[in-house]
Amino acid sequence: MKDKNWAKMRQRLHLGPTKRRAFVKQLIEDVSLLIRLNIMDYSLLVGIHDLNKGNAAKLRDTTLAMFDPRTTDVHQLNRLTRAHTIRKKVVHTDPVALDALPLGTLPPLPESMFQELRYSIFYREDGGILSTDRSDRPAQLIYYLGVIDILTPYNMLKRTEHVVKSVVHDGSQISAINPRKYGLRFLRFMIRSLDGCEDVLPLLEEFERTTYQELCREHSLL
Repeated sequence: MKDKNWAKMRQRLHLGPTKRRAFVKQLIEDVSLLIRLNIMDYSLLVGIHDLNKGNAAKLRDTTLAMFDPRTTDVHQLNRLTRAHTIRKKVVHTDPVALDALPLGTLPPLPESMFQELRYSIFYREDGGILSTDRSDRPAQLIYYLGVIDILTPYNMLKRTEHVVKSVVHDGSQISAINPRKYGLRFLRFMIRSLDGCEDVLPLLEEFERTTYQELCREHSLL
């Protein structure tokens, strides 16, 4: 669902105080980086697994797919060429349903990466983050969270799109907006989507008062 549907259905991410604070701090770090890179129009992908339902709907057999753009051959290229080649591979690679792959043809998963991630609060519980109540007690949902669509720069095309759409829409609400305003809007929405967000609002306020102002000054000097 999109953010408007999420808000309309009054959905909330249920993370207790400890995980809620860690989530917000990490999200602020990610958004600060994306602002510095002049990136906008990204989203937070939220996958939800209900432990009470398990695999009753047979989703593993009918829905899961393998996406493998095979980028191991690009390491010899220079940085710009490598980035361009990876983008092309991602665009032109289609997911393949797991049940359509011949037995034994799945590429091996990188063990070293998973060994490192298992110590992260965001991945160590069955690859995700287990929901908790307001007393940090375990709940029944596992969230799989990730910022996606992080390759859209705020270039001349997007600036033009912003001007055109602002004629018929509220310019502050469209996606083609400068990265600083987009990042702040994104953070405000996501933090207020947390159940019990009141205790992490000071983190947002501190970001707006310090880091955000620094980012605005940096951009004015470019």
